[in-house]
Amino acid sequence: MFISLNGVLAQQNFVPIHHFYRDRYFHQSSENSTGFFPVAESKSPIWKKLRDSTVTYFDIEEIAYKKHLIEIKDTNCFLTVSPIFDLSLGRDILLKDERKLFQNTRGIFIEGDLKNNFSFGTSIFENQSRLSTYETAYVNSRGEFYPRPNNNGYTQDNAVIPGGARTKEFKGDGFDYGHAVGYINYAPNQKLQISTGNNHHFIGAGYRSVLYSDNSIPSPYLRVDYQIHKKWHFQTIRSRGLNLIRKRRTTTVEAYYQPKGMSLNYLTFQPSSKISISLFEGTSWKMGDSLNTKPANPLFWNPVPFVASFLKDEVAFSVQGLNVQIQSFKDLVLYGQFALQSLRFNERAFQVGGRYYWTKGKLFTHHQLEFNHASSGMYEAYTDWRNYSQYNLPLAHTQGNGFSELVLRSNGEWNRLYYDIKYIHYWIRNQSNKHLLPIQTNEIFRDFNINHFTFELGYRLNKKMNVNFFGNFIYRKTNLENAKANGIVQIGMRTGIINRANDY
Repeated sequence: MFISLNGVLAQQNFVPIHHFYRDRYFHQSSENSTGFFPVAESKSPIWKKLRDSTVTYFDIEEIAYKKHLIEIKDTNCFLTVSPIFDLSLGRDILLKDERKLFQNTRGIFIEGDLKNNFSFGTSIFENQSRLSTYETAYVNSRGEFYPRPNNNGYTQDNAVIPGGARTKEFKGDGFDYGHAVGYINYAPNQKLQISTGNNHHFIGAGYRSVLYSDNSIPSPYLRVDYQIHKKWHFQTIRSRGLNLIRKRRTTTVEAYYQPKGMSLNYLTFQPSSKISISLFEGTSWKMGDSLNTKPANPLFWNPVPFVASFLKDEVAFSVQGLNVQIQSFKDLVLYGQFALQSLRFNERAFQVGGRYYWTKGKLFTHHQLEFNHASSGMYEAYTDWRNYSQYNLPLAHTQGNGFSELVLRSNGEWNRLYYDIKYIHYWIRNQSNKHLLPIQTNEIFRDFNINHFTFELGYRLNKKMNVNFFGNFIYRKTNLENAKANGIVQIGMRTGIINRANDY
């Protein structure tokens, strides 16, 4: 159904954070970008770049190719509704068992604008899945901790899906989980934007981020974006994170998790429209212990970067960093990040990379080369409860600590047909098998390598919601003792608006 009334709004809705949108965002549009995602539609040219010029003759074609399922427009409001789905079947052809892999996601996507300065959005997902052996091992290792009787340690149960949610068992070796994300965005003027919700965030121009990424589970937040001056931009987030440790004492049916405060301060200087230099501080704040919850230190609300690094380790654990983006030529974007643990140079992380775009007529191609590194203790606090993590998952890079990574990507599209190629090589050094978990049990430190290759072909039906039909092949091999290679073949259809990391 499509309902249209006269009226045009300046939309404050956030652009989806999926790689499909970010890859295109940086094509000739990194000017004046702070690298802080998601970006409001009014601040991004993304929809102009994704405009579909296909000639259509029927309403059903218009909806399928160009629009949301339902669009209601009026002078002072704009409401859109679309279905969400991720349906796939597959098998690991290198393993001898007959285990079928599948993803069954259904949901709904709703966005709206009221007048020129108020927008909202929500997405609801219901999922069942059976994952490959290496994915299953990873998500199980991130499960929640339950206290044993008589203070006799903890047991771990219920997997956690990166970018998704905590799970329950489904058909023996599968996972059942539901989650919802949403936001409210208010822009009283062109310089100020205030938002609240629990949607994903990402910092940087890279495929990965060593500062802050959408790898973990999003938490409730308050975000403020303020254009101080033409060349200065300040962005900050305050949120309430969780360690998946059940408290020992409870007055409810189910014990609550251990909370912690999370704060981000991000100050950007743009000496020209093509150069962006940003200072970053991300901090995990103490909010009690395994028995009691207490308010965070009052400096939790301090917006000045680097103050938290001078506090005692039992109060806050902080990561400071630098993000740089340069559009050196029309179709080339260079970028990098550098991070320290509480301004200590013995633990550090960095990123260096570039994006190159080549287009001719209806053909669009994007190529990316990136290198990431983090030392073995970079995001690990002296007290495990304050690690740089959320929901038992790393807040920065999906690998957490102790790695070097080479990323090669190439994707392109012609008349809705697309390809996506990705090769990743990890050098894992002195990494704990329990890295960044709030409870450390039976730690083993390991050195090994991982090769991860993905090749995907598909047909993109609708660019607005990234609806596509696809077939892909994933090959993963590690030199860990007794580890078997994975060769996964899948076909399916999906709505790609958030990322689901599986290249670890």
